[in-house]
Amino acid sequence: LGMLRNNKGKYLELARMLSAGNVERIASIRRSLGIGDRVTAENIVHSLKGSSGNLGCTALYDAAKELSDMLRQPECDVQRIQASIAELESAQQALAKALHG
Repeated sequence: LGMLRNNKGKYLELARMLSAGNVERIASIRRSLGIGDRVTAENIVHSLKGSSGNLGCTALYDAAKELSDMLRQPECDVQRIQASIAELESAQQALAKALHG
């Protein structure tokens, strides 16, 4: 909020934009992993992590960081990755609920 000079309206606008775009980002992560494209999935997660971190959305940031770390490990188990994506979706749903009631 400090970056935005305590402009709560602007903060909420940015948070809502992030939340709205995350549904497609998470779907794109799933699609990329489904075709074996970890690089694209990792890039999408990295972007989501940065955006959520900049806005102080810590649960979303933490979930994205965990998934990002997993995707950098070639030997990481697919089930663990799927569970991490589910955590990311859960964090996104919590953010959407907080923003939209």
